[in-house]
Amino acid sequence: MNFKIGIAGLAHFHVYGFMEEALKIEGIKVVGVADENSKFREMGKERFNAAAYSNIDELLEKTDTDVIVTAAVNNTKADIILKAMEAKKHVIADKPLVTTIEDLERI
Repeated sequence: MNFKIGIAGLAHFHVYGFMEEALKIEGIKVVGVADENSKFREMGKERFNAAAYSNIDELLEKTDTDVIVTAAVNNTKADIILKAMEAKKHVIADKPLVTTIEDLERI
């Protein structure tokens, strides 16, 4: 099994625990991280030894991912999820998935 994971949004640090467990599975690799916050972006880059981008658009354009994982700021997740879905990527998101009914309906 080979899965290339992109992480878009590192605001909630439980993403690190999730990814540590996922990376124990042979064939799982983080190929890129994206976050507008440069501190979060650099932490992810170092922790996962992956390319770093300032937003999901760059991550999707410059990497070949199978899955997008997001632990972004809650009210920004809907846009990340929609962009990943439009790019035909699987999505794993922490909770809450969305913060408004409008975002739920968009997804």
